[in-house]
Amino acid sequence: MNDTTDAITTYLDDLGRMLAHLDPAERADVLGGVREHVDASLAELGHASSDQEVAAVLASLGAPEDVARVASGSPRVLPPDGGAAPRPSLTAAWVAPVVFALAIVGIVGAPLLLPGVLWLVAAVLVGASPLWTGNEKVWGIVSGFAAGAAWLGVTGMILLPSTSCTSVSSLSADGGEGGFHAPTTGDFTTACDAGGANVGGIVMTVLLGAVVLVGLVLQVVLLRRGLARSTAGRTPGA
Repeated sequence: MNDTTDAITTYLDDLGRMLAHLDPAERADVLGGVREHVDASLAELGHASSDQEVAAVLASLGAPEDVARVASGSPRVLPPDGGAAPRPSLTAAWVAPVVFALAIVGIVGAPLLLPGVLWLVAAVLVGASPLWTGNEKVWGIVSGFAAGAAWLGVTGMILLPSTSCTSVSSLSADGGEGGFHAPTTGDFTTACDAGGANVGGIVMTVLLGAVVLVGLVLQVVLLRRGLARSTAGRTPGA
């Protein structure tokens, strides 16, 4: 009988260690329920239980780690020390703000090329972090790239305005006293106007500006969702 008691005690001790992360009252309820089930099952035998019968009752409950997992209400395997499971990497509170800062500096600095490389770092962090869904990662990366390219185009159009040039002949209509002669290079003057309105350029600038704005808005959305999930300690798939 001592052997059977030792087997039950060992089972309950192992289970108690695996439930160390629970509230003491809740842990006591689980252990008490298991002990009551074991005692009731052995009492139904109507005779002194043997070692094999005790082992069979305990086996019907499952291994202590299985009982602990069910009692914890989580399908995850508990750490050996009963502590909280470690959080996945790249879900800390700094991830979303750093991604946002790198993306903004990369987009705005795209015309300088070197700061634009920072956007690549932001894209890598977004792709590796579990804080965002697959669709959010795709939209965030694509919009960031598009916004940087569009901003590069806008600054190029602003700093390098288009010019229109016309060539004017200096020959008289009747060709002079000598009659007609073939025009030469010196017979033309070229006039360029850089201040004229360019409707096509204005439309293109507006469209590129809209792409930049949409890209920046999506980066803000990624920031807000990343911060919310990091604060709540969860990921989209959790």
